[in-house]
Amino acid sequence: MKFKALLTAVLLALVLIPGPAAAVDQWEVPFLNSWTGVAAGYGKLCDFFQKYAVEEINAAGGIAGKPLVVQDCDTAMDPTRAASCMKKAVESSLVVIGPMTSLSTQVCAPIAAKAGVMTLPVAGGYETIKDSRPWAVVLMIPNQRRAQFTMNTWLDQNPNVKSVVMLGFPKVAQWTKLGDLQKEALEKRGVKVLENIDVQSGAVDVSSVVVRAMKSKPDGIVTRLMIPDTVRIISELTKRGWKDKGAIFNHSSADSPELYSMSAEAGNVLEGTYIGSWGPGQDSEAYRNLLAAFKKIKGQENATGLMWGDLFYVATWMVKAAIEGTGVTGDPAKLQEERVKIRDYINSMKNFDSRVRGPIDARPDGTFTVPIFLARIENNKPVIVASSKDFKE
Repeated sequence: MKFKALLTAVLLALVLIPGPAAAVDQWEVPFLNSWTGVAAGYGKLCDFFQKYAVEEINAAGGIAGKPLVVQDCDTAMDPTRAASCMKKAVESSLVVIGPMTSLSTQVCAPIAAKAGVMTLPVAGGYETIKDSRPWAVVLMIPNQRRAQFTMNTWLDQNPNVKSVVMLGFPKVAQWTKLGDLQKEALEKRGVKVLENIDVQSGAVDVSSVVVRAMKSKPDGIVTRLMIPDTVRIISELTKRGWKDKGAIFNHSSADSPELYSMSAEAGNVLEGTYIGSWGPGQDSEAYRNLLAAFKKIKGQENATGLMWGDLFYVATWMVKAAIEGTGVTGDPAKLQEERVKIRDYINSMKNFDSRVRGPIDARPDGTFTVPIFLARIENNKPVIVASSKDFKE
């Protein structure tokens, strides 16, 4: 009996021994984003989601009992500024959130990898981080699978489409590559790509682009544009006699509540078109709270769902999980070994509770199992038609 009592006491003592104490008063994590420049509209929304996660985390006691403090650096979608932001971020950070755009990610991910710092450019695209593995992950599925899924499921809905014109924004590297992959997927289905036209972002007069597109007499239109340009282009197409709205496909970059509000203001011009959508979120208290807060933003009052920027909300919770799950301390003397622990933890996440996108898993290629959807716009909101989870190549 004495032995059993002694063993119980030892085991109890082991349980009560605390893990390594944090060597910092607060966890300082850089966030690289675009608050200015061409992508500023997206950047401000991504900032909202990221900062909302910080507020939730700190309200619940922080990370390992210490507050999370985010250090913002504006890349402005400029490669030089992006590089400067990342060089500063890797000096003493355990992990970096961002950058937001694929152009900045192309520049920043190699800098982080060379310094041995984990970075989370969650929306930057698989193609932009594959050479920087395992020091970077994204939450979006690879562009090749995205192109195959969206083009094939859209064509399934529109079997009369035998030729298309593409309208894209050339400054976004990831979208340019996606356009090539979309073309490949279309041609495998026997669909001819007549033209791939560059659209100047923010152009007020898009008539020349639309005239050129319609002159080719395509059966379908594929867009990879920012929100205002998407609405302007489709408005002009409609004005000039385009009839089959189902034969228009829009890239998921435009899938934001702002798109549907702008469409309504322009006379429901997107009604009946298709879009690569982020679809419904998880039916959870966290999702409902985040959506309610998102709807308080000017211009998002009528939102019925979130947009891809919520991936930065997920990334921030991933940082908390990684710090607490590894027991790192933030001690500068242990910086390199603790960076490796963070890297390995994030790359091996399984059944991670994303809070708003359901449980997700890390994949060996640096992506996570966050699905995308094909949706048809009805009554100014996306109605899901197909999920990438169910897509068989």
